[in-house]
Amino acid sequence: MSDTELIDRLLLTDGTLAQPDRPPFPVIETIDRAIEAFWTERKAGSIRWIYLLLLNTAAEELPYQLAPPAEEEFLIWDGLKNQRREAIEGRLAPGRLAYFVLVPQREGIAPLGLWKRFVPAPTGKILDLKWEEGWRITLDGVEDEFAIFSEQPVSVHTEKGVPGGLSHRGDLWICKVEEQVRNLHVFRR
Repeated sequence: MSDTELIDRLLLTDGTLAQPDRPPFPVIETIDRAIEAFWTERKAGSIRWIYLLLLNTAAEELPYQLAPPAEEEFLIWDGLKNQRREAIEGRLAPGRLAYFVLVPQREGIAPLGLWKRFVPAPTGKILDLKWEEGWRITLDGVEDEFAIFSEQPVSVHTEKGVPGGLSHRGDLWICKVEEQVRNLHVFRR
């Protein structure tokens, strides 16, 4: 990953740093282990995205496996490779890290958030998220691409019922959001 790509994934289109609700905390059961894990979250209403960072502090490559730290229904998203994962597991080289986003999911639809951002659901931009015959998403000043994961086709409408421009990349549905759009409704076609 180039320096420019790294900076682009850390910053929002307005140049501010995309941040979760709070700094990460250690996952207690990984303290003093060779692979340490840290987590934080972003809550929008009563729904949350969880961010997990795993770091190999050993001198050799090691396997890792971690159970999600919550009982809700989540899609596991590899935040470095931008792809879905079935589990939080793999191998890490010395000094390397793995990064996962646990994305809220209902009926096979997971609103990943701002596409290609390390923190796709940043504080102050995604204000509310609730399930009402699809995802109802309240935004504030977002001008970006919003990604939705679904193996089945979805539609996206704005607060005025106007369909949002939607492109399809495999199981990802990308909606271009203009700054004046405050509400999205994502639902199965």
